[in-house]
Amino acid sequence: PEATAQAYIQALFDEDADVAYGYLAADLQRECKPSDLDLWWVRRADSASFDEVRVDGNHAEIELRLLSTDFDVGIFPFDNYDYSQETELELDRLGGEWVITDATWPLAGCTWR
Repeated sequence: PEATAQAYIQALFDEDADVAYGYLAADLQRECKPSDLDLWWVRRADSASFDEVRVDGNHAEIELRLLSTDFDVGIFPFDNYDYSQETELELDRLGGEWVITDATWPLAGCTWR
């Protein structure tokens, strides 16, 4: 599951929503569209790390942390600070492949419609 999650995150960092969308399970693809993966602050993230990976048979949960070291929050030159976003990815192994079945980030908006 880690390789799938890493590839998904790299596609988001590369601003390749179509590739990232391909890692989503069919149910999630029906709820969301590739443009839902285009978040302005994703492009500002410098790194991602897995805080914890839990695998139970064909299900995995990955606690993910995104870090931006240049997140501009104001108009003054000293307003930049490190920003950390924590979220979780859930994956299931379907047909021998790991797919993302729940991604609070960055898909919260499209799954609430």
